[in-house]
This record gives sequence, structure tokens and C-alpha cells, in this order.
Amino acid sequence: MKNNSLNIQKRYKIISIFSVVLFILLTLRLATLTIARGDHFRQISENMRIKDIYVTAPRGEIRDRNGILLAGNKPMFTLQILKDEFSGIKTNEKNEYMLNVITLLERDAINYTTEFPLLINEYVYDENESESDDGIGPRDQVLDIIVENDLIDEILSSYYLNDIDGIEFKYFAAQNIINSLEFNSKEVPIKYKIQNDNLIFSFKEEIQLDNWYKENNIPLDSDPKTSLKLMIDNDKTILKKLLAHPINRELVYNLIKDRNLEQNILLKESEISFKRNYINLKKRLSNIYPEITSDTTAEEDFKVIFEKNSLRNFLKYEISDDGINISEIVIKLFEDNDINVDYNVEVKEGVPIYSSINDTEMEEPFLIDIIANRLISNELVDDLINYSGVASHIQKQMINDGISSGISVTEGFEYSSLKSLKDFMKKYSIPEDATELEVLDIIKKYYSLKPELTKNEVYGILNVYHQLEKPGQLTYIPINFSYGLKNETVAKIEEQIADFDGFSVSLEPVRYYPHGESASHILGYMGKISQANEIEEYVNKNNYNPDVLIGKTGIEESFQKNLYGKNGYKRVEVDSLGNTSKVIDEIKPQPGDNIYLSIDYKLQKRAEDSLDSVLRTIRTGGIDRSPWGDYEVVRSTDKGRPYKNATSGAVMAVDVNTGEVLAMASYPSFDPNLFATGISTADWEGLIPETQEDPLAPRPLYNVATQTAIQPGSTFKMVTALAGLEKGLDPKLKINDRGYITIGDTDFGCWIWNQHQGMHGPMNLVEAIRDSCNYYFYSLALGENQRTGEAVGVKLDITDISNMAEKLGLGSKTGLEINVPHEAAPGVPNPEVQLNIQKGALRRWLNANIHKFYVGSFKFEDELKQNTIDAIVSWIDLEEIPSLDKVYKDLAKLDLDGTKPAIEGRRDTLADYIKFSNLNIAKWTLADTINITIGQGLNSYTLSQMTNYVATISNGGYKNKLTLISNIKNSDNSKIEFENEPANERIELNNYNNLDYLKEGMLQAANTGLNKNVFGELPVKVSIKTGTAERSGINPVTRDTYDSFSYEVAFAPYDNPRIAVAVVIFQGGAGSNCSPIVRDVIAEYMGLYKVEEADNLPIEMDIIP
Repeated sequence: MKNNSLNIQKRYKIISIFSVVLFILLTLRLATLTIARGDHFRQISENMRIKDIYVTAPRGEIRDRNGILLAGNKPMFTLQILKDEFSGIKTNEKNEYMLNVITLLERDAINYTTEFPLLINEYVYDENESESDDGIGPRDQVLDIIVENDLIDEILSSYYLNDIDGIEFKYFAAQNIINSLEFNSKEVPIKYKIQNDNLIFSFKEEIQLDNWYKENNIPLDSDPKTSLKLMIDNDKTILKKLLAHPINRELVYNLIKDRNLEQNILLKESEISFKRNYINLKKRLSNIYPEITSDTTAEEDFKVIFEKNSLRNFLKYEISDDGINISEIVIKLFEDNDINVDYNVEVKEGVPIYSSINDTEMEEPFLIDIIANRLISNELVDDLINYSGVASHIQKQMINDGISSGISVTEGFEYSSLKSLKDFMKKYSIPEDATELEVLDIIKKYYSLKPELTKNEVYGILNVYHQLEKPGQLTYIPINFSYGLKNETVAKIEEQIADFDGFSVSLEPVRYYPHGESASHILGYMGKISQANEIEEYVNKNNYNPDVLIGKTGIEESFQKNLYGKNGYKRVEVDSLGNTSKVIDEIKPQPGDNIYLSIDYKLQKRAEDSLDSVLRTIRTGGIDRSPWGDYEVVRSTDKGRPYKNATSGAVMAVDVNTGEVLAMASYPSFDPNLFATGISTADWEGLIPETQEDPLAPRPLYNVATQTAIQPGSTFKMVTALAGLEKGLDPKLKINDRGYITIGDTDFGCWIWNQHQGMHGPMNLVEAIRDSCNYYFYSLALGENQRTGEAVGVKLDITDISNMAEKLGLGSKTGLEINVPHEAAPGVPNPEVQLNIQKGALRRWLNANIHKFYVGSFKFEDELKQNTIDAIVSWIDLEEIPSLDKVYKDLAKLDLDGTKPAIEGRRDTLADYIKFSNLNIAKWTLADTINITIGQGLNSYTLSQMTNYVATISNGGYKNKLTLISNIKNSDNSKIEFENEPANERIELNNYNNLDYLKEGMLQAANTGLNKNVFGELPVKVSIKTGTAERSGINPVTRDTYDSFSYEVAFAPYDNPRIAVAVVIFQGGAGSNCSPIVRDVIAEYMGLYKVEEADNLPIEMDIIP
């Protein structure tokens, strides 16, 4: 018993000791938790309970002058990646959450950001076979196979299904197509389900099918699948979007392969995109620059691109902050190589100014051309590029010139794609000889992804990881990963929120253009920050999130800083399920400023609709119907057909008193909504002309009104007329039109003579404008009526005409607030400029090619080469143009073979090229002036300049600064931040009454000939001038000659001008084909359509009890 008692006591003692020790340990642990590390765990607890939510500020609105919304924002369900939440999740859980999200997105065929540099299921050409004969890419070739073999039906039935641990990963090609149709505002009341491994289509129950069939031009009682196929109608943009998705590419490839239709196309399962980018870039550069091949180095390629594009501009490079002075470096290079420096350099405001020592009259651009050629011919461009610190400045110059080389100069010269490839291989420890499948397996292991996941599931997960790992992403700012989630998808995520840790759904403001394509060239479009200058301006200087979308063109770009708001945030308390229970702190987002444009939306829409309608009528040769008279469009008499190539054009209207742009439409246009969340490759390709080699192919992104400078034709005649009046021309003087004049061995006929040997007879200035008599204006340049010998009282030279054109604003920028794309401003005709341009062009050509023709015994370089070039160029300055025989002899004296073809594959010799392509056209002749008088020759102006020019004539000589802006207000419109004030100056004239003769001639032009049918019944006096401009050459696609351009300028009302309108139609034939558009715009502006609508209302109305 005693022993038992002792044992029990011992046990108690052990337990007591153990308890004390345990208590001490617990106490110490508690002290650690509450005292030593209390702040740390309190912070973890609070972080789980408290959340910071980033709130995106809406972009400022763009409205018309009357407040109609043109660009706003609409809330869109957006899937966001929460980078800070992902940091605390275990890898296996992280992968599971990512797979859950990707599964949902792919099931609904919702696009998400795909920037991970791994391509899967790409089409490539078999290396053992040749590419397509017509040069199209493999994806386009597959698209043609689909259409030609009518495979849409089978594609609609195809789907992908993979069961991963009970999770069904599905993708349906049909859903991709339905999404594309719905994006195009089509209602698609069709659903589908898998039944016995087949896809079964059915209509949604709530739809009224009869109406739907009618609205979509689908035969009644068509089944759902057939209806969907008919809606696609082989739309290439929809099919391109289909093939933009890797799973669809695999489904389609399997389909065509089963039918032996794959031709020479293979399916490449995976490929690192940097490799493909490098190959494509090299191919593109080699097409542009023959010197660049697959074997040339990055440094050699950089030199070629720099020489061809930016060397001359770089010689004017502003002295940099780090002290780099390019002009001094070039002089040092010349002196180090014993090359004569025969020019001076003076720095003014940081910019080098060059002047010749020997030729004080030499203009700076041509001296710069000589310096650049010396650098090239003496092989000093390499030394310039490799001069310490210079390469980075060359890169900046090239960016400023709009040239992207794709070559990095930060650590030597290396293609950026190859540098990225090396970094990629290093990050994932990928051996250089790894196969495609091995690369994919290595990346899967890197992220601990399940082996059973196929490339299709892995692809989406890798794109999530890429967003998490992107440099420059702030941890607390959510990353927008996918826009436009469907309601069902959102509901699924919210129901099972625990399965989607690291993700959230936010209602984000997305740019929205309620009127689609309307005013698209004015508004512009959005895009990601991608260019080096954009990164510098917005990310580095203004602290933008690198993923934010900015304005890239139009008003969106020009007023980016006004439109961009200030983002806010919320600090909230959440419960265990992640629901917000309390808002602790909040900084509300501040929307951007609202911009009110000068344009009138209703007028803009009328202009766009009329332009579209009239172009279609011109192409088919029909009749334009109007309440004020029908007009049968002019057809091509030479070709016996309508002007079928009239596929582009523009119309512009301005307030003649203020310079406010009331409408500016360019055709074809584009839908800026395509760019609102980042444009897809398929949509982008849909905006690029299929026949890019045709310079006149329709280009939706091209703003014809501001970017196209072309000959104005007879619409220019008011310039010549005003120049004559200002020089003393009697407006009542009759000049007898005798059909044609002769200059040298060339006849210049009036249009009526050229068409049917007709003559206008005697006419004064007003009548000459009315009937567009070329002969009258030729006589002003001759100083006499050549056929009768009668003097006309004045003689206009090119200076008289050019000075007047310049006064009226032609050739100069008009002041429009669109920076990108910039307005063309080619200037007015100038004989001296033409001469120097021709000299420069000949010098550049000789510098690049003359060595091919040298047959002498001396080494043909440096001074000998330069002296030879100088001698040939000097022939341009000879008073008498050398004959072809003399050119041959003089070339022989210079040890040059003048009989050798100038361009390989052509018959013209070196002597021919120098004589006919340079010497004969370099000097200004009387024939050049004759052409200028009627708007041909070297005249070249934009529609915006022509509109302002006719406005200046109409308003008494006040040249306005054109504007698209009415005012800018803060986000709630409570404060005007900027109010646009009209800006104009009166041009200098001897007699402002001279403008009245021009206006009278234009008034009469509206009421004669074909135009009488258009304007005769309009209850407003309109003044117009039509014109046609010839386009020389052969269309490389159609192999036919180009048709003439149509032009028309106008203003109204005649007695009290308020609006000026100008229209241009590419290959539209007769100028009068523009008249219906002019009429429609003026009628809308004057409110005539409202009157017409009222007149059509029933006079009596039945009262319904």
C-alpha cells in the first residue's frame, strides 16, 4: 500500500510539473502572440476583415453642341484579378481558383486578356511545301477553306469537353459566333445543349419568331441552326473572331483535316510568341528594306532603318539634357576622317542651324541632305550610331518620326523580341533544344499545374499568372482581366465566391459610343498604353496605371488629360463571406471633364447618311431621290459603266462666321466601340483593306477630310479669279473661248473642247466661273487670248496665284484640334521649292545607285563620288535643258555608263532617268502655271482647307481658325473650364468687293447644267463650284486606269452666308455627283427637312372614339 501511495504521489508530482511547464509554455506563447507579435497578428486579422477597393473614375463625356451624347460610359461586369489577395493563397489552391474562373469564361466564350508569350494551336505552313500563291497567311487560307467548302454548319456543332476531377471544361464554337453577332447588336434567341454527344439547337421560348425572322431576312420556319448559319452569312469578321480563339482553331483544323482539306497547313500545338514575333518582324522589314535579310544583325538593321528614315531629321536634334550635341559629333567625325567641313552650325534655342560657307543661298534642308549623304558615302553612320550615348537619342528621334524598329539599344543592339525570348527561357530554365511539348511541360511544372490539364486549360491559367507577374502593376490596384461578363456568369461567381478567391466582379465604367460609327473620325478611339512616347508621357510623368486605356486618335487623344478622371477608393469591413458590412473610409472618384463639340449630331448624321447613300448610287448608276428634285448620277462615258470604284469620300460643313465645324464625315467609317476594351486582332484586321497594294482601297481608319491632300480641280478657279481681280482684271471683260491653247507641243483644251470639240464663246469672269471655262483661266496666265491675240489686261504668274491660295488658307493647317492623325499641310505651289525637291530626290537616288554605273579606273568613293553627283545635279540649273544625246555624252565624260538600265528589270537607261524623270520636270514652266490656274498640277489640299477657303470667300474675306470644340465643362457641368472664342483674321485685299464676283459666279453655277436639277427647287439660294481631278496611273489590283475624283464646294444662303460645305469623292467622276450631298447637308442645316416632314402629315385626322 505504501509503495502504491508513493507511486501515486510521484505521478501527481510529474503531472503537476508537466502542467506547470505546459502553463509556462502557454503563457510564453500567449505573451508572444499578444505582446511580442501582437501588432503583426492584429494586422493580419484586420487585413482579412478590412479591404481596400480601387474605384475607377468614369471618363469624361463627349457631347455635341446641343448636349447629345456622343461618347459616354456604360457599366459593364468586369472580372478583376486581386493581386494582393493572391499573394496569400497556396499554390495548389491558387491554381484551382484560376481553373474555376477560366472554365466559366470559356463555357460562355467570353474573351479575356491573353498576353502570356505562348501561342497554342497556331496555323503554320508546312516547311516542306510552298506558301499560298497569293501570299495570304495560313489563318486566312483556313478561312477561305471554310467558306468555299460550306463548313459553317459543322463548325456550329463542334465543341471541346474535358473532365478534370469532376470539373467539366467546355467550349462551344457556336457561343463564340453568338457573342460576335450580339456584339453587332443582333438579337440571337437561340440556345443549345449537349445530348448524346451531339449539340442540339433550339429557340428560346420568349421570342416572337415571325417578327425575328423578318427583321433578320431569314425564311419563315427555318430551324435554329439554319437560322444561325444564315445570320453569319459568311461574314469574314465573325469567322476571323472564331479563328482568333485557340480552341476554335483546333476544332476547325480537325474538321478540315478529316476531310483532307488542310492543303499545306499544319497545326502547331505550341510556340513561344517571341520567336514568331521576331520572324514576322524580320520578314516585314526585309520587304521594306532590301538590305535587311535573315542573316543581318540587329545593329546592321538599325543602321539601315535609321539611314532611310531619320538620319536627316536627327541632324536637327535638339541638344539633350545630358549634353549630347549631334552637330558637334558629326563635325568631329568628319574632321577625324579628313573630310572637309564646308558649313557652319549655330545653335538657337537648343536646335542646330546649318548654313553653307560656299553657297550662302543654299537652303538648310538641302545642306542637311548633303551632310547626311556624306555620312552615308563615307560609311560614318556606324561611327555615329556607336558614338557614346548617341544610340538612345537616335531611338527617340525614330519614335518621334513614327518609326518602330523593334530593336533595343539599352545594352548593345538586340531585337527586343529576341531579348525577351532569352529572358523567358532563363526564367523557366528552358533548354535551347527543348521541343514544343517539353516547353509546355516545363512551364506546367514551374507553376505546379496538374499533369492531366491539357494545353487548352493551361493556356488560360498562364494568362492569369502573366497578369500577376507583370512588372509595374501596383499590388492594391485590381487588374481588369475580362470585360462583358454575362449575368449568368456573374451569378455563378457570386453564388460560389469561395471557389474564386483572388478574383472579383466589378461594375466598371467602359467607354461607350451610343451612335456607333457616327462621328468616329472626330471622336477617335481608345487603346492600351503601348508606344514608348505614351509610356513616358502617361506612366512615367503622370503616374497612369500601365493597363489603363487612353485616347489614341481624334478628340479622345487630343483631350486625354481633360477626359481622364481621378480614381478613388473605398476601405471597407467585410464579413467571413467577403460581403461588405461597413464603409470605413472613402475617396470618391472624380470623373473627367465633359467636352462639348461644335458639331451638330443631326447634321453630322445627315451628312453621313447622304454620303453613304450617294456613294452607293454612284457605284450602281442610279437616281438620287429628293423632295427638291431627283438627280441621275453621271456615269463614265469612256468606260461605259457607272463609277463602280467610288468607295471613299468625305463631307465637311463649317459655320462661315465662327469657323466651328458643324459636321465632318469620312467614308468608310469604323465603330469606336470595337476599341472600348481593347480591340481584337480579328476586328483590327477587319479595318485593314484586303487589297493594301491599292492606294485608293477603302480605309475605315483614314480620315479623308484631313489626311488626304489632292488636286481640287475647278473648285480652285476662284483663287485664280481673285488673283486676277486683285491684279486689275476687269470682271466684265469678255474672253472668247476658242477651245484650246498650245504650249510648246502640248495642247491644253477647255473641258467642253476635250469632250466634244465645243467652245463656250465670249464670257466674263462670272460666266467663266459659272461654266467652269478652262480657256478663260488659261488666258489669265498667258496675259492674252492666244487664239485671237487680244490682251486681257493682266498676266498672272505662279507667284500671284500661290500667294492668293496661301492668303485663303490653302496648303496650311486649319487649326482643327485633332493631333492624331495629323492634318496634312503640303503648302502651295512654289517653283523654287519644286526645284530643290527635285535636286534632293536626284541627289539621294544617285548617292544610293551611281556606283552601279561607274566604269572608270579610279576608286569611286568619297570626293570623286560626291563631285560626280554634284556635277549631274548641277545640270538642273542650266538655262537650257540638255538633250538626251548630250546627257549620254556628259555621263560618258564622267566615266558613267548611261546605256545601262536605271532600274533592274526596266528598259529606261540611266540617261533616260536623268533626262525625263528629273531634268525635264525640275524647272517650272508656263505649262505648270497653266495647270495650276484650273486646280491641276502641283495643287494639293485637304477637304478641311477647301471648306475654310470657301467660307472665307463667302464671309467677306475673314479666314477662320477651324475648331471642333465648343466648350469644356467639369464633370457635373457646374463650371466651364474652357470656352472657345472664334478666331479669325481678314485677308489682305485691294478691294473686298471682288469677292462678290466669285460669289455671283458660284450662285449661277448652282442653277445651270446638271446642278439645276439638284438645287433648282431648294427654297434657299446656294452658291457652288464643282470640280474634277484626274488621278494618273494604273490600279495595281484592277489593272484599270483610275477614275477622276469628284469635288464640290458651296455656301448658303447666298444673301446671308451661314454655312460652307465641301465634298470629295474618290473616283466619283463628275463634280456634280457631289451635289446631292451638298444639298442634303444645307437642307438639314436650314431646317428644311422639318418643313418637309410637316408637309407630309395628314391634313385631316379621324377621331377614334
